[in-house]
Amino acid sequence: MDGTENEHGDVEVKGFPTILLFPAGKGAKPITFDGGDRSLKALTKFLKKNAKVKFELPKKEKKADKEEDEEKDEL
Repeated sequence: MDGTENEHGDVEVKGFPTILLFPAGKGAKPITFDGGDRSLKALTKFLKKNAKVKFELPKKEKKADKEEDEEKDEL
């Protein structure tokens, strides 16, 4: 949600950008991501630590496999 265009009564934003996770569950409080490092790896680690529903992301394809698939698409 873009906090500059929307307001949420339960959330106080002190700076931009602010990343909040609203975990599942009645009465759950939002959790602020304040890791500093906003890389995909850091965000994934934050989600895995705090998400109520456990998940696994698909593994990244190897470059050679991707190139082979692209060659097949060209035929």
